[in-house]
Amino acid sequence: MMRARWRHTVAQVAVGTSVLVGTGGGHDLQRAASCRAEWTPPRALTTGPRRFAVVTGPAIVPLGRRVALLGLAAELSEDREISSAPAFSGVVLGQSGETTLVPRPPGTGLPVTSAAFAGGPGEAHVLWGTAGDSAARAGGASPDSLWYARFDGRRWSAPELVFVNTDPRSPLEWNRTSEPATTLGDTSIIVAIPTRHAVYVAARRAQGWVQSSLPVGSFYTSLTVNAHGAILMALAPAYFAHARWDLTSVYLSRSVDGGATWTEPRAIFRPTNPAAGTPADLHLFAHDTVLYVIWTQGRRAATPDSVFLMTSSDDGETWRRLPTMSAPGGISGLRALFDRRNAIWIVGTTALGGGDLVLGVWTGARWLTVASPVRSSVIRPALGLVPPDSLYLTWTTFREAKGRAPPPGLPGVPVTMITTSGGCR
Repeated sequence: MMRARWRHTVAQVAVGTSVLVGTGGGHDLQRAASCRAEWTPPRALTTGPRRFAVVTGPAIVPLGRRVALLGLAAELSEDREISSAPAFSGVVLGQSGETTLVPRPPGTGLPVTSAAFAGGPGEAHVLWGTAGDSAARAGGASPDSLWYARFDGRRWSAPELVFVNTDPRSPLEWNRTSEPATTLGDTSIIVAIPTRHAVYVAARRAQGWVQSSLPVGSFYTSLTVNAHGAILMALAPAYFAHARWDLTSVYLSRSVDGGATWTEPRAIFRPTNPAAGTPADLHLFAHDTVLYVIWTQGRRAATPDSVFLMTSSDDGETWRRLPTMSAPGGISGLRALFDRRNAIWIVGTTALGGGDLVLGVWTGARWLTVASPVRSSVIRPALGLVPPDSLYLTWTTFREAKGRAPPPGLPGVPVTMITTSGGCR
């Protein structure tokens, strides 16, 4: 494997977009206080002379003393545009600075989407969707099968088939799940699989994968497990959802039998603004019996311009609105994470297809804007926390295509960048 070196040096940067905060109703907005973050100088992900881009939003997962950026990746070169058939599953950043490409798991066909989250010490759980090889090479294909394997930084476990979609009229809508999987106990893994007509749930047991479903198609979803072992799923209807569901509301469902059965989704948020749009980018977090749900929303048919946050201290029975973070320039593609200090970090861009970076943190009492190290338009930003206190930020930007036209629809050749910070100072 080819490797390259990277170094930790610190530069203080204070670049960002305008962010406002307000009360639960979104009125009397005031400019948010800022958080000064010291970021290492951004660097492109490379291995020697080779450059590559992560072509899906990567998951940042600690693997012992190393860190993995797990997401589909393709190699770049000066005279050829990015491949539409990713050759790698990400990179591993070593403690001494080496950067190692992660090969794809063998024997499952070409992946078109992926997700990952931390497992046991030095291990990641990885899910990826595959389509027919010709469809995957063409790009933009919806997966028809879902696979699972563990990755320890060097080797893959044997891939396991999780789900096969047999209904072409109800495609997998994997892009609608922000927290697609969670663990239950030491061995069980629970996966939410949104499709056009239903949300399937696959549970990994000793005897294999077992499926259940909720009769709610075309929903955004997010999973978590509370202190009592109950599985909770936040849901928000998307465009193709049945008319019985309010497209502007957020719902919650619960399973107390390991994902075998689910309660009827009940609304935990209904907006008072009649012009409200559809919630998107749902994230659900649990800390003992305290729950947090966070999402983006705006006016109907417009880019979301607010980050909504709610909490429950009685395990989801009642909910309370917390102050709203409003981004007048818009915020799309929200990624959120919950740290051990009970802070919620968020990152997004000002437009759905990419734009200026939007960074913020909920401290438990108020929203803070976070200084951004990015001075150009970006796509697919992602955040990750690596013990004890390192905050990793990645994004994909574009460099000039030398001697030829850039890839169709892109301003240049995409390259994934990375930086780290110790958080707010």
